[in-house]
Order: sequence, then C-alpha cells, then structure tokens
Amino acid sequence: MLADSFKAVYDEIILQKPDYKVVGYLKQPQRTILELLKMYKDIATAEYIFLDDYYRQIYGLTLRKDSEVIQLWHAAGAFKKFGFSSIGYADSNTESFERDAHKTIPK
Repeated sequence: MLADSFKAVYDEIILQKPDYKVVGYLKQPQRTILELLKMYKDIATAEYIFLDDYYRQIYGLTLRKDSEVIQLWHAAGAFKKFGFSSIGYADSNTESFERDAHKTIPK
C-alpha cells in the first residue's frame, strides 16, 4: 500500500503521464533470487527511480545515463543529517563510501 510521498507522487504521475508504466517495490526483509532479478531489471531499465529512504543497494549500481534517481523526503530535512554532512556521526558511512555512492548524481 502506498502512503505519504509515494502516494502523492504516484497520483501525480497517473494524472500527468497516464501512459507511463509504474512499478513499485516495498521494503521486505528477504526476496527470492527471481524477485531480485526482476527488481534489478526494472531498476536497470527505469527512466525514473523514486526512493523514500536511504537504500544502500542502489548506490553501487551503474545506472543508464538517462535514468534519474529521486529521493523523496520522509522527515523534516532540518532535523536530518545525510550524505557528507553525516560523516563522523553514529552509524554514518565513510567519506569514500559517500563519494562513490553519489558519483552518479548529476552535478
């Protein structure tokens, strides 16, 4: 079931681009190999990829040049640390990880 930001984005896509194919994956603890293969195929062929949280798995992928990864806010940004601003805090990633994770984001 879609909620919050995903629901609003989905409704707007359907309104503005009814011919778009929308595929969604909700968080789940484990997926079968076939489910993973289908998910990664969908990611590899997607024009737009919407995330509502930090998904470490996606940052190691090389996406097609015309794909866009869009991270939706799921909490008040003023109270969050993310990316390079989170380095040095509990449970943060290393600077080299953050550099590699964000290399596909257009400047």
